[in-house]
Amino acid sequence: MNKFLKIGDYLYGGSVVYVGLSGGLLTLNYDDIKCVITGAGSFVAADKVAIENALVNVWAQGYTESTIDVTLSQTITNPFS
Repeated sequence: MNKFLKIGDYLYGGSVVYVGLSGGLLTLNYDDIKCVITGAGSFVAADKVAIENALVNVWAQGYTESTIDVTLSQTITNPFS
């Protein structure tokens, strides 16, 4: 079963192992890759918490509901660096 996070115009896999925040950059760490997300400014702790909460919620949904929307404090400028 696949789960996904919809953040702005981008769709990320929901199999995130760890969400990081360092220097205003968000990091989605998967088993095999790290995805660094940059925004128009610096992301804050509330953005990290929003992603972590969305991960919990998307996996709690039924198997037919595979996507959840995540709202961050700003627009993503580089979604996959």
